[in-house]
Amino acid sequence: MLDRKPLGYAQWLGVDPATAKGAVDGRLRMKFPLIDAISVDDLEIGATGVLTDASIPGIVNGWDLERGDVKLDVDAKRLHFDGKGRLLTEPATFKGDLNFGRGDERARIEGTWRLTRDVRREIGLGGAAFRRRLAGVAPTAFDIVVRPDKLYEIGFDADLTDATVLGQEIGWVKPKGALAHVSGRAVIQGERALRVEDIALAAGDLGVEAGVAFHPTTGAVSRVSIRRLKGAGHDLAAEIALGATADDIRIYGRAADFRPLLEPGDGSDEKDAAAATPPHPSRIRVDLDKARLMEGLTISSLRADMTISGDWPSAFTAEGDYPGGTIRIRPDPEQSGGFVATASEFGRLLEGAGVT
Repeated sequence: MLDRKPLGYAQWLGVDPATAKGAVDGRLRMKFPLIDAISVDDLEIGATGVLTDASIPGIVNGWDLERGDVKLDVDAKRLHFDGKGRLLTEPATFKGDLNFGRGDERARIEGTWRLTRDVRREIGLGGAAFRRRLAGVAPTAFDIVVRPDKLYEIGFDADLTDATVLGQEIGWVKPKGALAHVSGRAVIQGERALRVEDIALAAGDLGVEAGVAFHPTTGAVSRVSIRRLKGAGHDLAAEIALGATADDIRIYGRAADFRPLLEPGDGSDEKDAAAATPPHPSRIRVDLDKARLMEGLTISSLRADMTISGDWPSAFTAEGDYPGGTIRIRPDPEQSGGFVATASEFGRLLEGAGVT
């Protein structure tokens, strides 16, 4: 009845009542004047009910709600619901309000959901690179605000305690069982992500505050802003702009440990990157108080500006201090594409690098 014209509540929700299953114990209430001509404005209608063992196909992003137990309270202005069930076979709880008016806030929903590997794959987080970085179950609390023009603001707070998290680029791993949380807010227009704001990761001695922006047309990551990365030998910030023809990376702060990046790997990340996008120039600028390059070699006051095209720099200038001397890198004036490194105390530099 609630889907009959002029109400159309089920249609507003994107649900086909004919395909929904389950038991309903409900009470419908209507109030209207006994006059010859009744308009929609004259009609007051509402309902309360309980759905048990409900199955509603396509209720969220095309996903089916199964084994749902939901309490409903609906009137002419809004639908309030509070329930539990299974989405993508994983348990979920949810409650909120769907507003039928034309205001700025069409809906507000909050709840919890278990993000397993299969669920992450269905919501677009199933790529090989992501799978290597996160393994295991992540129970997640969420709150969703739906605005006009299919604009969604989705807050999340995931408990990563029972998951394994790998940060290979910074030489860090969070084992299963160690306390960890990540939170943030994603902004989505229709089916395309616009940005993820206020990302905060807390895991042991590691803390990260960051944000990600996506290209409005292609949906690819266009910018990563790391406001703070502290822990695992790092205390820095970074701005990464990813363009169609060139990237620009700036790293600055108190300290960084580059040893994980300089150590030989298995090549899996490089293979993924090469398969995803063709190589194009990347400009990397570094301004760090301390940069650890090897076990016994730390460069202080490091300033560097490098452009990499393919697997070799096309431009490279750098200067920094090490115990006992200063190192400088400049273009070789006598050889195109070459560079000259000078050290004021070369023996001390070799000693720090562990070279005999």
